[in-house]
Amino acid sequence: MNAPNTQPFDSYTKFVEQIVLPRLLLQPNNQRLDGQSGEGNWDVAGLFKHDNAVWRAHEDCHFEPLLLAYYHEKYHGEADTFQRTATEKSIRLELVSELASFRRSRHRHMYIYLAE
Repeated sequence: MNAPNTQPFDSYTKFVEQIVLPRLLLQPNNQRLDGQSGEGNWDVAGLFKHDNAVWRAHEDCHFEPLLLAYYHEKYHGEADTFQRTATEKSIRLELVSELASFRRSRHRHMYIYLAE
């Protein structure tokens, strides 16, 4: 995979347009950014700004939740796309429950954490 952009994109939509969509178009049968199907991958695909913070998206994110969030933000604005959730070590972004209910899987498959 390409080395991640070390400068954060100005928004989530710009991150998706510059990183996610080109990868999906290049390999449309892949489910994840890294093209793998096995274990997790903590490599960072890219950074973006959202809600007065910088976030890092990991290579094992699946396309489906990323695209749901993208289309929601693109056509409805940033509000009510993500919610912050505390983990043992950090804070992650998750889809709000209304968007998550559209997913085919009950698993998150979206690994976006507060950049520190």
